[in-house]
Amino acid sequence: IKMNNTGLKGHALVIGIDAYETGIPALQSAVQDAKAIAVTLQSDHGYDVTLLCDKDASLEAIDHYLNITLPPQLAEESAFIFYFAGHGIAVGNGSEGPQGYFLPHSAQLGNEDTG
Repeated sequence: IKMNNTGLKGHALVIGIDAYETGIPALQSAVQDAKAIAVTLQSDHGYDVTLLCDKDASLEAIDHYLNITLPPQLAEESAFIFYFAGHGIAVGNGSEGPQGYFLPHSAQLGNEDTG
């Protein structure tokens, strides 16, 4: 297994969402792109990859991975990549620019609490 330059195994959360549940337009290649990135990270760079696509990429699943599954696997020097292919939104117009958010599979159009 190839290691990243720290000598520790890298970890990656790769998400691809083409099909959303509630009124959010479908995409054509987000899942395909995410799968290609996952394969490259795993085979060419030795990363431990978790791939979440479409219905598996709910807010709950993403939150669980980031807050429960991942932390015990990381050391301070560990490499971590978060890759997201799907819809996102930008809100606000403050002096620092808009805030950007990705939309998980379970996001509902017009309901900020679901994204």
